Order: sequence, then structure tokens, then C-alpha cells
Amino acid sequence: MRHPILNANCSKETPIEMMYMKRLSGIAIAMLLLTGTQSLMAQSNLTSDAWMEFKAYMKSYDSIQTVFKQLVESDPELEKNPSLIQTKLSAEDQKRINEIYQGVGTSAMTAIEEIDDMEGLTFEDLRYVKTAGIGARKVDKALKANLAMIPLVEDADSVKALKFDTAKMYAYLGKHDQAAATAVPDVTEDLPHEELGSFYASMARGYAQKEQVAKAQRYALDALKELTTYVEEQKALLKGTPDEENEVGLVDRYAIGQYLELVFQVASAMEEENRKDFYTKAQETIDDEKTWQQLVPALDQRLKEAAKEEEALNKPAPEWPEHDWIGTEESLSLEKLKGKVVLIDFFATWCRPCIVAFPYIRNWQKEYEDDGLVVVGLTNYQGSYKKDKVTPPDEFERMMNDFIPEHEVTWPVGIESNGRQAFLDYGVRGIPHLVLVGREGKIRYVKTGAGQFEQTESKIKELLAE
Repeated sequence: MRHPILNANCSKETPIEMMYMKRLSGIAIAMLLLTGTQSLMAQSNLTSDAWMEFKAYMKSYDSIQTVFKQLVESDPELEKNPSLIQTKLSAEDQKRINEIYQGVGTSAMTAIEEIDDMEGLTFEDLRYVKTAGIGARKVDKALKANLAMIPLVEDADSVKALKFDTAKMYAYLGKHDQAAATAVPDVTEDLPHEELGSFYASMARGYAQKEQVAKAQRYALDALKELTTYVEEQKALLKGTPDEENEVGLVDRYAIGQYLELVFQVASAMEEENRKDFYTKAQETIDDEKTWQQLVPALDQRLKEAAKEEEALNKPAPEWPEHDWIGTEESLSLEKLKGKVVLIDFFATWCRPCIVAFPYIRNWQKEYEDDGLVVVGLTNYQGSYKKDKVTPPDEFERMMNDFIPEHEVTWPVGIESNGRQAFLDYGVRGIPHLVLVGREGKIRYVKTGAGQFEQTESKIKELLAE
């Protein structure tokens, strides 16, 4: 049982399939086909218009999944590389599929707001609540539904699946000790290596963020062990295939990316003098000298960048120069926003990782705006838009009428009128570059790149609580 929103790295597919499968699973689907539950079926209590709309979208989603599965199973080429399924779909089909994906997410957000108490819900209702809660990032409600489902299930394997889901949700919510207490060996013993490795990695990151270094290191080494076994399994499956060399190269790149992110997260929480022992144990666990030698320079670079980000913390946030604003009737400044927690997103229209971050930023704005969070996007004139050369006035119009609606940017965006002084003042070396300014006007958090969204959200909540 996998939940992409809870753990974006959780996938049973080889790297070449991952992009396709994440596309299908972009809205987390938790509709377990649990055995021994038919007798639990009863009249649904989720009958409001919002819940009926969500259920209708879910049925459409399930139909799409069934068709895709049949296509992949019937075509050897697609079975090898499911990403090619896009070539089998008409533009109209793709548009309809995208509408269903978006509909599942939008209707989930509306429906989940109507419920908090799980009492009186049927087993089927609880499954819908769990799905909607994950899709709407209301994981606390999904957790309540999941916990309510466990005593209703008799099948041992299904109980284990639900308990592992519970552990992942606890981890997502920052309750890592509860996650550890739930993910006992009896629950995890038969899990695929990659799935278990991804869970251990999330635990390592969580404990690292809390500066509980011993626990972070232990889970990191467990994660490396599981992920290394998974990589070896994938390479064994590819042995003797026509495109073995290229496919193994993809697996190796996937592995290095996973290892790098994990080792960096834990190492950055350690004092420099304590890292050597961790590196030695990590190298022994990976047990591949070539991979480790590729990892080391990238790791060193990440740690240097993190150190530079650390230097900016707790210093007054620089006031940005004059910008041309979209989405606000007046020019914004940090002086006007004093007393708020301000999330500054430095981005560019051509930057794909920036666009990847937008849905997370949009959710944070919706979730925490009433608590005092203000989101501000900052960029500068590029002189081009979608490969067309444009003047600043044309670029402003395209930003306002094309880019912002297309990517559902719901927060104010400022385009620096002349130059890129704001980028220089904030030390932006790569984008997306997220900066959190506390209520007192000081920089409290800096993050470069698309990723570590859980960490960013955790910091938002921390600053809002101050």
C-alpha cells in the first residue's frame, strides 16, 4: 500500500517507470481492496453534495486506472515502458484525464472539511475519508479514518497494511516516535525493500530535523541497506535484457539521487567532526566504491551550500527594491508585512522545479493564511517567455495572463523593475529559493531547490506558533 503524498519516493517501479506512475498517483489513492470486509458494507453516511461529487470523481479515476492497467498488460512495449502510454491517448483523452485528476483533488478538499468525527461511519465511508484526507493534505483526518478501520478488519495482511499506513502518517505529521512504535518488525517484515527503505528514509529525515542524531543515523543506515538491496534486485531483473546498459544506468542514477539526499539530510544535522563515522558506516552499507566516489563530491557541494544558507539565518531580511506587482492592488514590502510570517519564493517562468513547488506553496497559503502566513513570489524580467523574445511590458502581460493562470499561482508576484538586486541581496544561487521571514523581520529559514517540502511546512508551523 503506497501513498505518494506521504512519501514521494515510495514506488515499486523501476526508475524508467517512476515518472509515469507518479503521474497516475499524483492524487494519493488509498482504496485498499481488503479481504474479509464485505460483511462490513452498510448504507453510507457520506451523502452530502461534496461527498457525492468526490465519490463520482473517484469512480472515474478507478476506471482510468483499470483501462491503463489493461493497456500495459496487453502491449509488451508499454509493459516495458509505461510512460509511452501518453502516445496512445488523443489530446481530448488527455484533457479529460487531467480534468479527473484535478477534480479528485479539488473535490477532496471540499468534502474533507465537512467531517472530523469518525463515529457512525461505515467501513466504506472510512476508506473514502482516508483517501480524501490524503488527497487534500489533511493527513490528520486520514489518520483518524485509518485508525478507525483497523479494528474492523480481520485479515492479518490487511491489518499489517493499515498499520504501516498509520506509521507513514505519523511520520508525515512529525510524530516519529509514534511511527516507530507502530512500524514494528511484525508489520514491516514482508514489505518490499524499496518501500521499507523509503519509510526509513523519511524517519531519518524527521529525526535529523529534530536534531535527534543517533536515531537519524540508525534509520538512515537501515534505509541505505533496504534501498541498496532494492537496487541490486532491479539490476538482477535487467540482466541479459536488450537495453541492459542504459537501464542499469538509470537505476544507478536513481540510487545516487536517493543516497545523496538521505546522507546529506542526516550529515547536515551533525557536527562536522562526527560525520566521518557516519560516512564510514554509510559507505560500508552501500558497498559500492564507484557509487560512493560519485556521491562524495555532490555531498560536499550540498553541505557547502547548506552552510551558506545557515549564514543568512537570524539576520534582518533585506527589503526588496521596486517591483511590478501582479495579484495585489498595492506594492508590497516587508515593512508593510511586519508581524506576519512571510514566505518568499524566488522563481523564474522557465524553471521546471519552481513549477513543481507551486502546488505545495498553494496548499500552504490556503492552510495557513488565516494564521498569519503571507506568500510572495519574486522574479525578474528574463527577456524571453516560452522561447519568444519579449520586452518587459509584453513579459509582464504574459506573466499575468498566461503563466499565473496556467500554474494557478494564487499569491502576489513581484517582477523586479530593473535588474535582479533582490536575488543578489538574498544570496540566491539556484531556484526555486524559499525564504521564511519571521514575524520580527528576520530570516529564519532558507531552502534552495524543489524538495524537502515537509521540512519547509514544519518550519512554517513552527514560526506561526511563535
